[in-house]
Amino acid sequence: MPGRTNIINTPPIKEFPAGMWRIAWFGRIERNIDIPSEPTIEVFIKSVTPNPDVKVIKIGVGQLPLLKIGSHWENGIQSDVVHPYVETIELKNINVNSNTVTKIEAWDKLDSYRYIINPKHIRIPKTAARSDCLAIEYNGDKYGLIIPAAEIARFYYCSSTDLAHAAFWGHYITDLDTIINPQKSGFDKETDKAIIHLRQRFSDLDAWTIARIQQSDIAKIGVNSIHNSLVKNMNTEKAGLFECGLPFTGETRWLAKCIEVGDDDNKRYLIIELLKCSAPFPFTNLQVDRDNNATKANPETDSSAKAKKIYNRTRTDKKPLNAGETKPLNSQSETDKTIEIANILAHAPQFDFLEGKEIIKPEMKEFTKYKSVPNSVKNKKKLTGTGTGKGNQKKGSTNAPAQVNSSKSVGADLQMLIDAVELLKKDSTLKVSMRPIGCIPLSKAQNRAQWAYFDSALKIRRRYIALDIKVDAKHYVWIEIEQRRKGECTVGLLKTDELIADTTLQHILKNLSRLKGIWEGSNGNVVDGSGIMLERVLHTWNSIQKLSSIIRQKTSSV
Repeated sequence: MPGRTNIINTPPIKEFPAGMWRIAWFGRIERNIDIPSEPTIEVFIKSVTPNPDVKVIKIGVGQLPLLKIGSHWENGIQSDVVHPYVETIELKNINVNSNTVTKIEAWDKLDSYRYIINPKHIRIPKTAARSDCLAIEYNGDKYGLIIPAAEIARFYYCSSTDLAHAAFWGHYITDLDTIINPQKSGFDKETDKAIIHLRQRFSDLDAWTIARIQQSDIAKIGVNSIHNSLVKNMNTEKAGLFECGLPFTGETRWLAKCIEVGDDDNKRYLIIELLKCSAPFPFTNLQVDRDNNATKANPETDSSAKAKKIYNRTRTDKKPLNAGETKPLNSQSETDKTIEIANILAHAPQFDFLEGKEIIKPEMKEFTKYKSVPNSVKNKKKLTGTGTGKGNQKKGSTNAPAQVNSSKSVGADLQMLIDAVELLKKDSTLKVSMRPIGCIPLSKAQNRAQWAYFDSALKIRRRYIALDIKVDAKHYVWIEIEQRRKGECTVGLLKTDELIADTTLQHILKNLSRLKGIWEGSNGNVVDGSGIMLERVLHTWNSIQKLSSIIRQKTSSV
């Protein structure tokens, strides 16, 4: 069984059985008679036991941003456990075009005897045998990279509940007006700026995805293929299975969690979770306005107070959900629109293009149509759960509406560190490998503000990157921490005569969490009593070459 680490602070999902389960694959989309506003997706899960059991659970598509193949769930709560066969790999020089991309199904074969996805490495359930994937030529192999349609959808088009609903219901085709105001959206060629006027329910971060779709025919085809394929496959053997295309062509670089699924002749990777993408967007800047824009109107052009309609703005619950204090998400009953919407925050997909980008907001609007009155409190009742259905006005439901939204994060320069590792691997005197990216353990109760949270109000956890480096008989671990601002936390460099176990590393990181990011000081040292040596390293590098040079220097002089 994989080594267990801390639990990620996401709300529990009721459909998962008790115990530890791993998401093995995704299957069909189905209408949910209990929640007409939200279809479900089949999730194949496998128990993490000596004699594994496989089950199928059905979860609302609005929760897809939280669901990844390979992720572990303990008693319904997502865990940081990583399967030993999963590797975090930087995939460079990927060329995406009509000649290099092939649609395949999960059980497709190379010939009479060999499967494209070798079942020795991952067992895809028979009922999902015809589920769609894209194969991309890589390293001379036509099927060098394989990515399931569900993962393309999750990463590129469904990073929030509202975006997932829009994609699977086909709103970009049939109801674009429910996503944006088309008359107020467009493109400014002089400034290479996309302009998006959002409908009220969508978040500002959703606008990056929506603008990419609106400004790129390739992205439009990619997202619309989800709904179109569902319609095409109705009343066939593939009913409920869907396709999904990439939103770009050209060269890209992916950081991804992968499983090697080739044979002795070909090193082939199944991408189970995309972490980062370098492909460009079809614009340089993004301006976002919305129906519920709170900016003041120009007094010279504003409507008179008498002409404005009264708008009763209900008080909403801005506090995000977390695993310790919420009712489980479920896909068993419709939500009640009269109850406050709770926000579930998840890390946004990472794109090189978005680093350092800020959304442009209009400074002032021409006029306002409404005037507000004092807030009214929404209906209060005893709740039994939460859900991502769109909801109705029936007061009988005790399911509160919830939305998964993206939270933009900044921090350690992951890409620079990855590139430095590639340089270091060329040095025969070093053996370098990267451990799976993890979350800093909590040092206090989940509902308390603490250093382990990247954002305590939103319950977003800090992540860390750990490199294992071996020089001669000495073992080192280089640990870089996600930061709110530059210089907030130094790098920790550990040295020992033996490889540092995951449990030992987690203990050290918990000490770091307790000491609020200070590796050693008046309140203690994170490695006290462990026999491990520690050195702090200041962030003084500004290039890959400089970083790799410092790592070489530090691992030869500690």
